[in-house]
Parts: sequence; structure tokens; C-alpha cells
Amino acid sequence: MRASWRNFLIISCVAIFFGVIMTSLLMPQTAISQSASPLSGYMWSSTIGWISVEGSGYGVTYDTTTGDLSGFAWSDNIGWVKFGRLGSFPGGAGTTGDNAKIVSGNLTGWARACAGTAAGDCSAMASRTDGWDGWISLGGTGYGATYDGSTGAFGGYAWGDVNVGWVDFSGVSTEPLSCQIGAVLRCGVGVNEDSNSLYDTSNGKLCRPCDVGTTCSNGSCTKPVTACSIEVKPMLIGASNVGATVSWNVTNVKTCSVKATNGESWPAPVVNDAAINPMPEPKSSALNSATTFTMTCTGLDNEEHSCSAKAEFAPSYQEF
Repeated sequence: MRASWRNFLIISCVAIFFGVIMTSLLMPQTAISQSASPLSGYMWSSTIGWISVEGSGYGVTYDTTTGDLSGFAWSDNIGWVKFGRLGSFPGGAGTTGDNAKIVSGNLTGWARACAGTAAGDCSAMASRTDGWDGWISLGGTGYGATYDGSTGAFGGYAWGDVNVGWVDFSGVSTEPLSCQIGAVLRCGVGVNEDSNSLYDTSNGKLCRPCDVGTTCSNGSCTKPVTACSIEVKPMLIGASNVGATVSWNVTNVKTCSVKATNGESWPAPVVNDAAINPMPEPKSSALNSATTFTMTCTGLDNEEHSCSAKAEFAPSYQEF
């Protein structure tokens, strides 16, 4: 009986294992595009106001290979607006029954305000029963949103019918196509260019400014490396010590301060992104135990950096 039960458990585990494997193989896999360019800025509706296409944890992207627009935009008044992975599209004069896409500089297909679905979250395509379905047509007869690949600028109008009305795309942009596909970029030079922005070397067009906390160098935006070192003298102190002096060498920082484990602290002035050693060098009071001195700084990358040094306490000896 025990052997039969053991065999049953073994067979069940094997069946479950292969079931999971086959399920994962048969499920549709989502391809992650290597050519997705994020949109930035806002759309505008005279009825619901601003609709943001980028933010913390969300955004709409443009796949420069397929033309697809996908992701989520946000409205403070109606919530999420979804691009891509929709279905059961409505009709309309000159519209395209498909997901949002850029075709020859024109936006086609549909986006949807998820509040217009019965579930309220676009998890299913059934519409509300009060007359508002949340659908936004990106192009139809006599209207449509547009995209200029040479500048990365969007324009024109989409139509959201009830509650949403006309949606102006002129406040939305992305990088020009020449900056996205195999572009060789350089940092700005001369009086007419921003030295902390990237430009297309082939045509001199501005691609994008470097993010706050990054610096343009050799055709890319990089975070400056914060170098932090601190030194204490003497490193070994005795019972009759008169304190220890502290010096440091710190670069690529905004603010710094030094604090010791005995409670003492000193400011560390920053000039030209480097912490300056005051003269004379800061000196602690007489120490009666091992003491650690820690330099804490906010780097140009807006992150916290620290380094420390320790003055060890030498034991005293007595002759017998």
C-alpha cells in the first residue's frame, strides 16, 4: 500500500512538471523590442485637460521597427489611457480597426481610456452602459494625429467623442529617427550648442539633453563618478593624545560634511564640485577611544556617497 502511494506521488509530480513546461511553451511570448523610443510631454483635451505620456512607472513608447505605440498615458481626471494590446475596435469614417500605430507619418488605430471599460482597467473590452466607452480614434476622415520623424515632434488631433473630445498631440515628442537608429552621437560644441546635450553627427540636429546628474562625454551621457577619500593623522593615538587632524579628497559632489563617532563634526565646503580642505586642517579634541571619521556627500548624481578613516587607540603599558 505504501509503495503504491509513493508511486502515485511520483507520477503526479512528473505529470505536473511536464504540464507546466508544456503550458509555458504553448503560451504566447511577448517580444521585447530593442527599438522602442519613449514619448515625452503631454496631450491636451479641452474637456479633461492634460494627459501625460510619461511618468514614474509608466509611459508610452514608439517602436521604430514596427511603428507600434504601446503603454499607458495618465490623466488626473479620467485615469489611465492605454495604447496597444486592445481589441474589439469600434468603427468610424476613415478609421482603422487596429491598435495604435504610426504609418507614413500618420497615427492610425485606437487608444482607450480604461475608465470607459466595464471593468474600469482595460482588462476586458466590454464597455460601460452609460454611453461612454473610452475609445479615442487617432485618425479618421478630416482629422488625425501626426508624427515628423525628422524632428521627433507629434502634432494634429485625435478624437475621443464623449467626455474626451479633441486631443491635441502637439505637446508630445520623441527623439528624431536619425538619433534612434544606429546614430553616431556627439556632445554639443561651440556657442550655439549645449555642451551637455547630444547631437547627431550626420546632420548636427539636437537629439536630447543629458539627464540631470549626468554629463555629456564622448558622445554619451554618463553619471560622474564620485571619488571620496579621507585621512586621519595620527592613525594610532595614545592616552596622552591631543586629538587627530582630518583631511580629505572628494570630487564630483554637491555637498559634504564630516562626522566622528565621538560626536564632533565639521563642514566640508564644496567649490567647483570638489570638497575643499580648510586650512588649518580640522582637528578633533583629545580622544579617549578608537574613533571613526566619516565623510558623507551628495554626488552630482544626486546619490549619497561616503568614506571613512579610523584613529586606533593604542593601549597604555605599565612596568612592574
